[in-house]
Amino acid sequence: MSYSRNCFAVVLLCAASILAALAQNQQTPSTTGETSTDKKPAAGEATPTPAPKKIRVSSGVSDGLLKKKVAPTYPWKAKAKGIQGDVLLQIVIAKDGRISKMTVISGDPLLTAAAVDAVKKWVYKPYTLDGQPVEVETTVKISFRM
Repeated sequence: MSYSRNCFAVVLLCAASILAALAQNQQTPSTTGETSTDKKPAAGEATPTPAPKKIRVSSGVSDGLLKKKVAPTYPWKAKAKGIQGDVLLQIVIAKDGRISKMTVISGDPLLTAAAVDAVKKWVYKPYTLDGQPVEVETTVKISFRM
């Protein structure tokens, strides 16, 4: 019981710290005497929108960006047992086009390691948004058929 109270207390302290920092940031005067909440874009000036850190795209879109695809090696144990099927992976493509994170969503355990080994060698053309490269999250399906 004391563990959950301690966790709750830590969460409350973190929330209070964040709120205090936000309040202080909104009241910080600029060099022109305005506060950060008073600033508005000049007439005709576009409000800058920060690029998202990561976006989600369909597997069809990501397939079109694939520059280097390495085929998986069929595991001999899976072949010997007659195991076929699909491995579904969730991947994050870094701004440089390489795989930065991968999670197995589904698939036979005898097939998943081969799929992961192959996909981590894939290279994509960097996905750009407003001319800036962004991280991309998508899913890929690796099929194993005999």
